[in-house]
Amino acid sequence: ERHEIGRADARAMFDKLGTVRIAEVQPALQARYKSTSSGSVPGSGHLRIDARASACDDPRINATLYDFDAAGVLQAITAVWARPPGPAPAPLFHERAATLARVFGLPAPTSPTRLEGRSSTARIVLQDLPERGLLLEGYAAPK
Repeated sequence: ERHEIGRADARAMFDKLGTVRIAEVQPALQARYKSTSSGSVPGSGHLRIDARASACDDPRINATLYDFDAAGVLQAITAVWARPPGPAPAPLFHERAATLARVFGLPAPTSPTRLEGRSSTARIVLQDLPERGLLLEGYAAPK
């Protein structure tokens, strides 16, 4: 059975945003994903791990990006969904917005292409980007 971002088993990492260090995250990512690569976050000196091909995730997820600050603490996780062609909002946007509302109790989107909210452990942003063929589902440590 495939699991989607937001289910309890996938939320363990989200619940550790802003607290868990890279040395604790890397073994879990290597076990979960077939492919991981590291590099700098564009425009900063922070580290990003690009993880791909998890049997646990929805097959429409192209990659999951794990961003760490200069101290090596996990600050953000972004699921990069393959968006079907067509005008905004994509059916995938509505699907993910409904899931986030159910799982995290987020309100309905106030924009046809963007949803913002908070859970007890993260800031959440869902952004439909038809011009790039992507839907970004981001979780960031609260500031």
